[in-house]
Amino acid sequence: MLGRLRGEALKNARTEIAQLYSRQNRLHPYLQEAFVLLNLGRIKDFVGEAVESHPLRGKFTLNGSDKEDRHSYGEIYESLLANLEKPRILEIGLGSLNSYPYAGLPPGGSLRAFREAYPNAQIVGCDIDPDSVEAVQERSFVLDQTSSESLESFKSKLEKLQQFDLIIDDGFHDIHANLRTLIHLFPLISPEGYYVIEDVHASMLPLWNLFQQYLPGKMTVCDMTNLRTSSDDNIMLIFQRG
Repeated sequence: MLGRLRGEALKNARTEIAQLYSRQNRLHPYLQEAFVLLNLGRIKDFVGEAVESHPLRGKFTLNGSDKEDRHSYGEIYESLLANLEKPRILEIGLGSLNSYPYAGLPPGGSLRAFREAYPNAQIVGCDIDPDSVEAVQERSFVLDQTSSESLESFKSKLEKLQQFDLIIDDGFHDIHANLRTLIHLFPLISPEGYYVIEDVHASMLPLWNLFQQYLPGKMTVCDMTNLRTSSDDNIMLIFQRG
């Protein structure tokens, strides 16, 4: 009986800690109220260009990526890559089964989906987990998004490549890492390219709206919360050159 009670107490404590440090609770309530008063919490809809074909449809799910079943990103990427036979794609965050933040999926699922959809594409990946980098077939590098030195070193390795049509940040889903990566790697996108930050939590949108005037390029909020009511991070930010 005592052991069961202790087990329940431990479970309750873990739940309280998880709630305390969950992404929606990282902003102080007074700060959240200030954003509401300033009307900085509003989001815009993103309407992609109509596409005649759907080369990515079903491929993310078949390859073990959550970009279709938990999120709603497939058609957006089809729109962003429309009319490109040989898109140049860089994805940050390959997936990992090791003990890294936001790990949990086998590495390389989305890279395989992009390769199947665009056989002639130039695809580059990176991740903080060396095991993930070793596991994927595409050209990949180890990258720590929390380190400016790591980002600059990674950037220098790509200088001989053409600029990318699409850069995806699906790595460390916290705003400090997202911002640092955006600042360092935004110059790698082509003049008509797109820089995408996936899985933005709804609670972080006011901060992004506040920061956008200081960020490179033009930011569009692509909110698909209504498509996945069980998900509170079915949101992506899309940056283009201004």
